[in-house]
Amino acid sequence: MFLPDEQVAMIVDRGHDFKPYVQTTLNMYGKDMWVFRDHKDRETTRALNLYRGDHRGFEYITPRLRITPKDYALHQRGRYLHFICSPKRAKEIMTEVKEIPDWDPVTIFEPIPDRCVPNELPALRDILPAINILSPNAGEACNLLSIAYQDEPDKATVEQAADILYGFGVGPRGEGSIVIRSGALGAYIKNSQSTGQWIDAYYTVADTGKVIDVTGS
Repeated sequence: MFLPDEQVAMIVDRGHDFKPYVQTTLNMYGKDMWVFRDHKDRETTRALNLYRGDHRGFEYITPRLRITPKDYALHQRGRYLHFICSPKRAKEIMTEVKEIPDWDPVTIFEPIPDRCVPNELPALRDILPAINILSPNAGEACNLLSIAYQDEPDKATVEQAADILYGFGVGPRGEGSIVIRSGALGAYIKNSQSTGQWIDAYYTVADTGKVIDVTGS
């Protein structure tokens, strides 16, 4: 379920205000996974996760530095490349990946929440044949497709969204996968090997007391 730190790479841009305790905390997860870049002329990039009831938001509170596939050195290029961005940016990333010799990673595209709107659907369809896995959450998938739901999408609604997205053609030769992350319902997977399969959530309602923070889950 989890990879050792030497098999994971993540770029961290350290500004002049980067706190030592943050470095210490990150290193607890494994020193080999971090690719640090120092920027003494600017602040460390910061962002804010916003939760208002069932609404989730995200915004940068300092200027951000864009990370591209070419930022990874040869020994840091992994078998999998996961990116969270707009469909337009995903196309730029895939173009850059194809320009790097001898690197053909499995690509996992997670569309950024504020771009999961109907007018972004044409751009999404344009990039789908180039990626291996599309993984929105249930609400994002429905919002892209203008599928109405109350509170949270149910299983039937998630399956409907997956059918439509998969029908657009995912991956080279249509051999990609749709993975819709659906909170307490689990995750729904659809690809050429499966007509649709639910994977149960790791924790159920009975385990509520074990859940401390779902950020990043």
